[in-house]
Amino acid sequence: MSLFLDKKDKLGKMLVTYGKISNEQLDRALAHLDSVPQPLGEILISLGFVGEEDVMAVAEGMVGAVFKEILDIDLTLPLKRMTYKEAVDRFGIDRPDMRFGLELKDISDIVETSGFQVFANAVKKGGLVKAINAKGCENFSRKEIDDLTKFVNVYRAKGLAWIKIRENEWQSPITKFFTEDEK
Repeated sequence: MSLFLDKKDKLGKMLVTYGKISNEQLDRALAHLDSVPQPLGEILISLGFVGEEDVMAVAEGMVGAVFKEILDIDLTLPLKRMTYKEAVDRFGIDRPDMRFGLELKDISDIVETSGFQVFANAVKKGGLVKAINAKGCENFSRKEIDDLTKFVNVYRAKGLAWIKIRENEWQSPITKFFTEDEK
């Protein structure tokens, strides 16, 4: 968690109140920070004999306090959480931007017996085939889709197959490989 605050006393008050540290600990920490030739950029939390939930509660309490103090926004705590595995499975990255709803959906079970051998063979070899429902993108040009194909290569995707669905009609170079039941 990175904070850039002008007033260490406000931060200290929040740490003492929400982080459950003593004034003496805060004084030592701030004295150390004053000796370091860089701006305050991190909050170090030192807790003993605690569990994962304890650490989360302290960090979330501090984040909530900072949002309230600086932005006058009341956060609903606890914050939404997901495991690393869930984040990577659903979004393909461990720090997902959930604002856009572009979740990956595993469609391996649907395509493993399809006539589209690129997908079927990938699944047979133990791979996955995932899809994104990119609502609102049905009017993308072929160039825009080609640009997206280059973009997904950065994420180790072997390629990008696309299907535009308009009024229950599939438009794509690969639609001929899927039966009506698979659609």
